[in-house]
Amino acid sequence: MSHKRSSVSRADVLRGAAPIGGISVPLEHLLRRKKAIDSGAFRSGRGILLVVLIGAWTGWIALLSPRCLGESPRTDRGFMLKTYVDSRGQEHRYVVFVPYDDRPGRRRPLLMFLNGMGENGTDGISAISNNFGIQLWEMKRTFPFVAVAPQCRPEAGGWSDAEQEKALSILDRVAEEYGTDPDRVYVTGVSSGGSGVWRIVSGNPDRFAAAVPICGGGGGNLKSLAGEREPIWSFYNDGDKASLLEGERRMRQELLKAGASPLATEYPQEGHNSWDLAYRCIGMYDWLLDQSLSKNARQDHFELLSAEQVRSNWRDVGPET
Repeated sequence: MSHKRSSVSRADVLRGAAPIGGISVPLEHLLRRKKAIDSGAFRSGRGILLVVLIGAWTGWIALLSPRCLGESPRTDRGFMLKTYVDSRGQEHRYVVFVPYDDRPGRRRPLLMFLNGMGENGTDGISAISNNFGIQLWEMKRTFPFVAVAPQCRPEAGGWSDAEQEKALSILDRVAEEYGTDPDRVYVTGVSSGGSGVWRIVSGNPDRFAAAVPICGGGGGNLKSLAGEREPIWSFYNDGDKASLLEGERRMRQELLKAGASPLATEYPQEGHNSWDLAYRCIGMYDWLLDQSLSKNARQDHFELLSAEQVRSNWRDVGPET
């Protein structure tokens, strides 16, 4: 089998025209981020991903591309940096991941990620630089979802109503562009993005088939979440700050009282970082794939009884005969 040379030349790299999923990212931009890493401006986990991405974007990964292996080149697959222009003409960058084995007509599930406050920005890339993107990069050859990561702007602080509206507009654009399954749309996020998950789902329960807030602290409209039978699986550490822990536990208890069936994983470890474990939990992704809006509509609520109610309603049927 003859091997074709990569279309990415050293000259392309030097002049900053190395392609990333069908677009060009200026090398100067990547080098500025590399200097930031070297100066310690980024945490180690974030730096690892960016170094890998820089390598990929500047042609290293071209050595393993289908083009080099003599296969037909894939287009519009993998990680892509895109731009959304809102009604005021303001540009918002975001990252999209499309499975490598995707093909036209295949209605993929769609997963939206909301970044934490430390990853707020306008470049689009840093939104996935410290979490989610790292785990997604590890699973990129088998990840079954189309994923989209809008980025919260620095001046917004957290996922305000305006930022949520922007995220939903980007989500709609990606859904239309890639023909994803409207019955299987999910949302996840970390820290302030986890809080954003609680709020965006409670405000739009008919949009999402399930939600995975990570170290978000709870929040949102309880009646809306329970009334729409929204499947929720939250993740957090038992050693996180007390207010977050209290908010997560209280939210789960209130949802149970309202007849919902939320899941929660409380890791026995210190600190805020529960995303490294959560986003490597294969069972969580399997659970997501099992959720759908049509399935939610068929779910029944249940009544959570107190110990006293259980005792008062207990009937001893006696020994079997």
